[in-house]
Amino acid sequence: MTRTALITGAGSGMGLETARLLARDGIAVVLVGRRQEPLDKAAAEIGAEGGTALALAADITRADDVTRVLDRIHAELGPVDVLVNNAGSASSVLNPQWLPHEEWRQVLDVNLTAVFQLTQAVLPDMLGRDGGTIVTVSSLAAVNPNLLGGAAYGAAKAGVRNFMTFLHNTFRNQGLRAITVLPGEADTPILDNRARPPAPEERAHMLQPEDVAEAVRLAIMLPQRVVLQEIVVAPTRQRDTSADLEISRWTGAPADAGPGKRSGDADPRTRSGDAASRVHPADASRQVDPADAAPRLHSTAAPPRVNPVGASPRIRPADALAQGRPAGTSPEAHPTDTAPQVASADAPPRIHPADASPRIRPTDTVPQVRPADTASPAPPADADPQV
Repeated sequence: MTRTALITGAGSGMGLETARLLARDGIAVVLVGRRQEPLDKAAAEIGAEGGTALALAADITRADDVTRVLDRIHAELGPVDVLVNNAGSASSVLNPQWLPHEEWRQVLDVNLTAVFQLTQAVLPDMLGRDGGTIVTVSSLAAVNPNLLGGAAYGAAKAGVRNFMTFLHNTFRNQGLRAITVLPGEADTPILDNRARPPAPEERAHMLQPEDVAEAVRLAIMLPQRVVLQEIVVAPTRQRDTSADLEISRWTGAPADAGPGKRSGDADPRTRSGDAASRVHPADASRQVDPADAAPRLHSTAAPPRVNPVGASPRIRPADALAQGRPAGTSPEAHPTDTAPQVASADAPPRIHPADASPRIRPTDTVPQVRPADTASPAPPADADPQV
């Protein structure tokens, strides 16, 4: 008995390639998409190869269109055995700071709500005959959302992945196979709508539509006793997307909110003290440039005291006596010393640059100890007043 498969987004890309493969396996395919012309062309090609194809243009976000499609399929081909939710849509604005509410709703309608509506429409056919297969093409954006797909796309694909897991957990013992395919970056027409469409040489290493279609076909053609609940299909090579992410970050932003115009940032590099904060294109995280970071710790209350030339953080007993201090006493800690504490002569000082406070207060220093009858040593001529 010939099975029937309903495939959305079948006019191009993964949907079209999936329809071709299933038709070659003897499954009657129903091609659903927004535009009738590419659907008719695809149906003609499949028919020329000896397959059976029915082309139906519809807006799958509208419940009445979904009902019309199911009525037509039942009238011409019978119950639906396989549903492939492949249609997808992404917003033009990817950053949620600027994303219009209408674009958010449209992306969720196509990628999530339409999947629910179509699933609801075909469940009676499948559960009533104790078996059926629903495959939904989600995305790795469901697992690792970012600015390539955008906030709305990632949220919708995560939602539909969750919905498919619900179907698996709820109806598997009634013979329903619910399968989620998670493709990585693929060379499909949706890339043309990106803020920076990838160049041909970049697309050459991406997944191709037929690669994902083969995974979908495998899940459908395996015996009904087998379910590939989740399939990850990713490119072998991972390209550098840092430039894409930075462009996507500002697409749709107001004129006064572009790079270098953010609140508190007059420049992508904003200096604080002796270190620069640099915006990295890939993740816009704040990073300290080693070239700008100062190796010295300065007191913000007063200029640091200058050590005498040749002074060492390790004071030996002989040096202490020469400076009029009893042996074993610690010298006064200076702001230019890395650590606020000076170790004894028999151990090197412990330097903790990461833990050192950038401000040395008088209460942090070790008081200088002098014999009662000695005078305070005179500071060098170029020394600033003690902090």
